[in-house]
Amino acid sequence: MNEETLTINDLLQIQKIIDVAVQRGAFKAEETKTVGETYEKITSFLGAIEATEQTDDNVENIEEDSQND
Repeated sequence: MNEETLTINDLLQIQKIIDVAVQRGAFKAEETKTVGETYEKITSFLGAIEATEQTDDNVENIEEDSQND
């Protein structure tokens, strides 16, 4: 069985695709609300992941510094 996964890079690409499609007028007026809401959800999710990764990096740096003391 081939299990498909969705990665952070996939979400970044989807975000870029939506942005380009909107700029090129690929959506009808009645579709723009759904497209915008989806774009905002992806952007918010990616922002939360980035914040978590930064927090994890800071914790790792603090732990390394305390071990070196």
